[in-house]
Amino acid sequence: MYTFGKAMGCQGAIVVGSEELRDFLINYARSFIYTTAMPIHNLLTLKYAFEELKVTTEVVKLMKNISLFKEEIKSRNLEYLFLPSDSAIQSCIIPNNKSVREIANRIHINNFDVKAILSPTVSQGKERLRFCIHSYNSGEQIKQVLNLLSTFV
Repeated sequence: MYTFGKAMGCQGAIVVGSEELRDFLINYARSFIYTTAMPIHNLLTLKYAFEELKVTTEVVKLMKNISLFKEEIKSRNLEYLFLPSDSAIQSCIIPNNKSVREIANRIHINNFDVKAILSPTVSQGKERLRFCIHSYNSGEQIKQVLNLLSTFV
């Protein structure tokens, strides 16, 4: 299932699946499928939003920065701390509210805005640092923040 809200600036969703799934939905959820059809203006909005995504240099820069971040995590042997993610949000598990808050503060002192996500927002023992990667981050910034992290964990 793919949703088109927020980032795509639209509304609605699609279900993508096998021919077997499609046949099942046609036979057992027909009224749902046909009562939720997307208006043409939504389809056009999505068409142009996807076209914009293909050519936007900022998206290309962001994808390169995400790849660099993941490569740098691996080169520092920090992979075991991070949840798997291909998005611009990378989560580093640091159990214990006190520990994650302390590391976030130490990184913040060095001018990086890394957020501590604390229990009870997440399960106890799953507290984490939240790294938000942007297209405007330099490769040097990515390396510096991960150097700091590796010294604090």
